Amino acid sequence: MTRRALVLAGGDIKGAYQAGAIEAVLRDGWVPDIITGISVGALNAGLLAEFAGFGEWEGAGRRLGDFWRNEVTRPGQFVSMRGWLDMALRFGGNRWAGVMDTAGLRQRVSEVMHYGDLARCPAEVFVGAACLRTGQIVYADVVRQKGSLDWIMASASIPILMPGTWINGDLWHDGGIRDIAPLAKAIELGADQIVVIATSPAQTEVLGTDWKAESLIGQVSRTLDVMCTELLANDLATAENVNDLVVEGAGDPKHRYLDIEVIRPSQVLRVSSVTKFTQRDIQQMVTLGSVDAQLVIDKRADRVFFGEPSMAAVGGA
Repeated sequence: MTRRALVLAGGDIKGAYQAGAIEAVLRDGWVPDIITGISVGALNAGLLAEFAGFGEWEGAGRRLGDFWRNEVTRPGQFVSMRGWLDMALRFGGNRWAGVMDTAGLRQRVSEVMHYGDLARCPAEVFVGAACLRTGQIVYADVVRQKGSLDWIMASASIPILMPGTWINGDLWHDGGIRDIAPLAKAIELGADQIVVIATSPAQTEVLGTDWKAESLIGQVSRTLDVMCTELLANDLATAENVNDLVVEGAGDPKHRYLDIEVIRPSQVLRVSSVTKFTQRDIQQMVTLGSVDAQLVIDKRADRVFFGEPSMAAVGGA
């Protein structure tokens, strides 16, 4: 039986684009058995699992899109910049908790997300967070274990800029420092038909000389953009090489053919910081995500991948 996975990459506020793409994919009738998410992809994975608690995926996609379109209206409702004195005292007292306070984000997500509803989600849902002590990434099962909100907040916490989350005596941060698009986790869980939704174009944009190089937030956002693009490209190249070996019959017998479709921005998303956006920016990104996803769906002439769920195998064992 084909195992379908939805892989949600990181990308800060550009998760709005991802939400639009998710909405279009689910509207077309594609149903995931597995969802893996990193950073804002973890946030979207958790919200989607909450909304799909009773197995109605098209409605879940619509609710996710509406959350971004209607509720993400201004930066201050989710994050706020700490004052210089507060940061200085925290830094001097070894109590660093980020440039930003994310209490607003945690509060709003906690209002939407309830463990009881998550537990009803029919898909396996894993989000990745990195432990600063060990340097290892851990994927938490947010459907089958409690503490889901902590793991999602940890995965969505950009190091230095945002406070990490203490879980079981360790400090956890954005899993994107280890794995920007959790493709390998989806494969480990048995996926052979995969939709990856990225938040950056296939090539890293060359910025003009007027970009704000002196801005801390600008530098971190730019670093994340480059990481997202390059790490995902490497992961996809590895998967393609494995597929070639499987087709040629020269690979490891344990390997299987992976049918992977990537949905990513057809143009550069100019809004790249969680501290600078408008509701219109968000709505435009959601719309672009939906349009780009629909273009990918329409290009699949065989309609095996998208459309009504198919029981046909996509590749090897």
